Amino acid sequence: MAEKKREGTETLTKEELEQVPEISVTDAEDWIKEENPAVIDSRSNPTYQMAHKPDSINIPEKSSKR
Repeated sequence: MAEKKREGTETLTKEELEQVPEISVTDAEDWIKEENPAVIDSRSNPTYQMAHKPDSINIPEKSSKR
């Protein structure tokens, strides 16, 4: 069976979403401070401009679908 192409989070099934781990905001902030990962913000640019994590990178989900 061919792997289906992902077009964004809206293509995930309920079962797939249930497998995604969740962490609290506090735990995420602690992890970011400790590990200094690249943080990708996939919201629209206007939403990102209103409020975002310092040093995050905005790659709107729609622009990543090429």
